[in-house]
Amino acid sequence: MSISEIRDGDATRYKKRTSLADALFSGTRQTLLRLFFTDPDRSYTLSQLIDLAQAGRGAVQRETARLAEVGLITQEGQSRGRLYRANPNAPIFNELCSLTRKILGPAELLRTALALVSDQIDLALLYGSIAQGRDHAGSDVDVLIVSDELLLEDIFERKHLADDFSLYLHRPTATDPALAPPGCDTFYALAPVPHLDGDIDWAERAEPYRRAISEYLSQSLLPGLEGELACSMVTTPKDFELRLSSFKGAGFSLEPVLMQSAWFRPHNESEEVRHLYMVGAGTHPGAGVPGVISTARVLDTVVPDASVFT
Repeated sequence: MSISEIRDGDATRYKKRTSLADALFSGTRQTLLRLFFTDPDRSYTLSQLIDLAQAGRGAVQRETARLAEVGLITQEGQSRGRLYRANPNAPIFNELCSLTRKILGPAELLRTALALVSDQIDLALLYGSIAQGRDHAGSDVDVLIVSDELLLEDIFERKHLADDFSLYLHRPTATDPALAPPGCDTFYALAPVPHLDGDIDWAERAEPYRRAISEYLSQSLLPGLEGELACSMVTTPKDFELRLSSFKGAGFSLEPVLMQSAWFRPHNESEEVRHLYMVGAGTHPGAGVPGVISTARVLDTVVPDASVFT
């Protein structure tokens, strides 16, 4: 498994860190190079580039024209339908792809996002297909963060909503465009919160918490998100309790401490009650869609044929 270190534990040095990208390129050129050369198979219209760059039309047009003039990007089509994309035949195409991945890719974006809680992080690692250079449009961004301070005490002990929330962000339309109307995207943000033993009035707190998460994403990983939202939906522990009959509104069943994780979760075949079989997030191997699907597959192998009971 390939791993890229995002930052070390020296928070003071990190906060004073000068970006290589800032030293080499203007802000608009940085964005255009990142768009073209971290995903070189993708094409953009000028309007899309302007929206994604969060810059003026003139600046984007000038930078795009310069890149096209020297052969770093290609143009296809006419007028408003013209498409721009990285030129794979450019003499420095491979070098630019490598350079932009290093100084403008996910690791650099994560450095910026994590700066808000940098003094609480010991180590952050980027791993998986992106670190290996095998990523594609549908790839997840896999990040491991090591910290003795972030969230755990707030969630499991004090049971209150943390201001410095942790987020898991997923873009399902990357692999299934039908999950949003044409020209739109769907994003799913998961924030760990306490179960219903905490003194949280979700009827009052749900929308402000959603808004805080949206504002954070607008300022970090998804610039301008708040101004582009067409609709949003929030699901809280109270919804899990009322709609799904989940104990204490827990979204992932048992607390993921060591002795309640993986093999230590209840097994699919009961060890106490004969012919009792269990499936779902609360059983082995654990929560999440892959885990739940795995429990169903395991169950298919351990439940005996109906003839056994006749």
